[in-house]
Amino acid sequence: MEKKNLDWENIGFGYRKTDKRYVSEYRGGSWDEGRLTSDANVVLN
Repeated sequence: MEKKNLDWENIGFGYRKTDKRYVSEYRGGSWDEGRLTSDANVVLN
């Protein structure tokens, strides 16, 4: 995966679409190893 060049001085706190996002699930008292996904939907239960 190509590293993006971010302007850290002006990053802001708004929505920023990215190519991937990191997803990890907490079950049985611990977090799994996680994965990268291109799915932009965040599901909260």
